[in-house]
Amino acid sequence: MNRKISIFFYGLLVAIPLLFLSFTFQPVGFIIQVAKNTHATPRWLPYSSKKGKFSIEFPGKPVLNETRLYNRDFGNIILYTASCDPDINHSFAVSYSDYPKSYIRKFDPIELMETARLNALANCDIQNDTTVEFNNYKGMRCTAYNLSGKTTNYYLIVLVGNRLYQVLAVADYEETEMYDYNRFIKSFSINK
Repeated sequence: MNRKISIFFYGLLVAIPLLFLSFTFQPVGFIIQVAKNTHATPRWLPYSSKKGKFSIEFPGKPVLNETRLYNRDFGNIILYTASCDPDINHSFAVSYSDYPKSYIRKFDPIELMETARLNALANCDIQNDTTVEFNNYKGMRCTAYNLSGKTTNYYLIVLVGNRLYQVLAVADYEETEMYDYNRFIKSFSINK
């Protein structure tokens, strides 16, 4: 009889902490999940670049940057970028560069954009690739998945004369619903 009672109490000693553990960790897991899924709705802000002659909406205030690049085929160019990183898992950017007209004339516009797209999206599986007419200019639009499986990239490239625009939104692969990436891409417009 004592043996049965001791086995019963031993069972309770094991079961009760497990019971408390299950109650303790489920709410914590729930709180973490809720916290992960409740992000503040981004405030979309219009941005216009007089120098770049474009407008777009960002989910926050963009940071501006100029980078001088050198290429032996066309010399020095400046890459102008406006970017916004609302959190560590999402990034939005517009960049443009003015290439020498003599260099641009050497290539078919689609071929030039394909090369730029492949360089920008290196190590990505490019899907939904379409050629688009954009304000009477040729462009390309695609979705690309990083081969490491960690990011989804939404991409638009447009060639206007000798100016090459690139619009890119990057999202953590698991959080693609958080922002309206199509809104970002579709809000891009070229100003005269």
